[in-house]
Amino acid sequence: MMTSETAEEPTTMQTTQTLTEEPAAAGPKATAYELTEVTKIYGSGNSQVRAVDGITMEISSGEFVAIIGASGSGKTTLLQLLGALDKPTSGRIVLAGQDLTTMGERDLTLLRREEIGFVFQQFNLIPTLTAAGNIEAALATLGHGSKGRAARAAELLDVVGLSGRGHHLPSQLSGGEQQRVAIARALANDPSVLLADEPTGNLDTTTGEEILAELERLVVDRHLTLVLITHELAIADAAQRTIRLQDGKIADSEKPKRARKRTT
Repeated sequence: MMTSETAEEPTTMQTTQTLTEEPAAAGPKATAYELTEVTKIYGSGNSQVRAVDGITMEISSGEFVAIIGASGSGKTTLLQLLGALDKPTSGRIVLAGQDLTTMGERDLTLLRREEIGFVFQQFNLIPTLTAAGNIEAALATLGHGSKGRAARAAELLDVVGLSGRGHHLPSQLSGGEQQRVAIARALANDPSVLLADEPTGNLDTTTGEEILAELERLVVDRHLTLVLITHELAIADAAQRTIRLQDGKIADSEKPKRARKRTT
């Protein structure tokens, strides 16, 4: 400890140089998806259709990517391939270091169960089950007991802002509420990837914006990789990157020209 004597400053002042360290540059993001020359062909001969035609791209972990394009451009087929619901005719798809194109059906089922959540335009809720029951049904295949399923369902309903609606049937919920239940169900397996096929397509503009804001929040809060198909440019503008498909090929890939104000 300094005494009153030792604390006296010399008459000649010393200049102390303070060095400010620059923040270290962020390292490259991990890759969620890596696609190499992916092609999906339906039919044969003169009736052959190249739904996806030689697509090569990467999607980073935690990235929000919107895929847009006209009807028949290959959007839905590409999403099915990313979701391991179908295999490409040729090419390679790697998710989290696992080559989907070489995996058997059993391993693909396990991968979907552990890594991927799906949200569809049609909410696909079981009409005879409550909101909580629909989520618990998804949890049944994950080995949770009945008490564990109920607790997890309640937790997920709270995540999407529906903590007071768990006992309601789908018919007693609005369209936006049904889609929130569908999102909660998609989160049941705690996935690293969320694949959304026109999730706002059956909703009015205001409700669609609310669902989009919910998905954006989940990307940040849960570090989800979100791949969203849409035909609405206003929805695509919210993404970190937009990929436009045409005739099964990538026509262009770019960041949005304007940043959408994020709802908090």
